[in-house]
Amino acid sequence: FYAQVYQAQPQGTVKLVRSNLGQSGYVVLDQANERSIGLLVYPRGNYAYVVQHTQKNFNDALMKQNLAQLAGNIQIPGRKLKNSDSELPLSIDLAQSSPEQLATWKNTA
Repeated sequence: FYAQVYQAQPQGTVKLVRSNLGQSGYVVLDQANERSIGLLVYPRGNYAYVVQHTQKNFNDALMKQNLAQLAGNIQIPGRKLKNSDSELPLSIDLAQSSPEQLATWKNTA
């Protein structure tokens, strides 16, 4: 199943797009006309954050819209969440963090 889904031929090449995460890669995997899987890949340090959306009938504009909506809800360690007083590592302010706080999520940067 994995090979069938994720080793499918892409429709075209990976395109660089702007997302609210930053510069990202966008590609669509064709699943033998049964469905299309859109991937938005955002690299950060040694990690890559991947947003995936599946459509039965491929529509490029709708695929990008859905991926953008999903990407807007990703919580990446080290990014400050708006209107948040949380002390969770997901919402640490880099400018005001202690060395101990920075060490908790240093590997993701």
